[in-house]
Amino acid sequence: MLRFSALFIGACLLFALQPAHAQNRSASAPGKPGKLDNEYLLRTQNTPGVRQNYSLEETTTVTRNSPDGKPLSYKRSIVYYITQGADAEPQKGFTTIKVNIDSMTYRMEMGEQVHVYDSQVMVNNDPSISNSDIETHTALLNRPFTITISPYGEVVGIQSTEIDWLKNYVLVEGKDALDTLKKFIWLDGVSNEAAINTSDIRFNLLPFTFVKPDSTWHRSISLRADGLDFRDTASVVVKALEGEEFVLSATADSLRPVKRSLYRPERNSLVELLDGNGTADISLRLSRRGMVQSAQWSLKAKAQFREGSETFTETISKDYSLKLTGQFRW
Repeated sequence: MLRFSALFIGACLLFALQPAHAQNRSASAPGKPGKLDNEYLLRTQNTPGVRQNYSLEETTTVTRNSPDGKPLSYKRSIVYYITQGADAEPQKGFTTIKVNIDSMTYRMEMGEQVHVYDSQVMVNNDPSISNSDIETHTALLNRPFTITISPYGEVVGIQSTEIDWLKNYVLVEGKDALDTLKKFIWLDGVSNEAAINTSDIRFNLLPFTFVKPDSTWHRSISLRADGLDFRDTASVVVKALEGEEFVLSATADSLRPVKRSLYRPERNSLVELLDGNGTADISLRLSRRGMVQSAQWSLKAKAQFREGSETFTETISKDYSLKLTGQFRW
């Protein structure tokens, strides 16, 4: 199904991979392994007026181990269709990127219950769209925002008049119409962490310095899985040159989640995150021209929660897959 947005608001992030000695740059046939024998400077660079379309697929599986010994599991599959693009050159090294989630599909399986949602299919009184888990994952849909990226590749700011309006409604204008759970659902859905999850396609992996093919460097990363925001310092390396694409590989062995209140769909309530740990493997493919072609990461974690006097543990796994589907000039 062709997916598009009438707004076409988003962000495109180009990457320039420049060898330190261009005259020694090795060539390779498309699709075949090349020889990595130069130093490369990996740096971000935006092209004003260029837009890129990406599909982002997330599959999350969660199993809760309850005190009665009966595990409860659910599986969530989401596909976001995203348009990205920059309108201006960086200012003092800071790049402003526009992002919009044009459309999406959602499917949640929990026991015998199945909830589905497709933003391009008209529905009338479909009870599934009132599901709190769907609400938090659709909160950013067609609410354009901009991200600001520092000269070192970190997302340092997020701006959006539509998100600001929604936050004001939840906290001020509509505060009496929403209970505590609903307020949390909507605010978490448009949080900075949620926005970064769908817009930062680099994961802060670039070193912003010259690196050799066998060099390993370390970068701080943040990955979101089932509402938990995991952080760690990842080990990154240029793994291969395949045709016209560089393959970066990263590993995070000590992910820890940010402790806070969280929504758990199997309980339809808020719980307190006590602790957790996890690991993740990340792969990022860049063309010689510096364009992000695709990205994948896989995360596995365990987390402990408390609701009232009850504590329980969940096993969480998430597979993330990003693919470039097209580009155009705006």
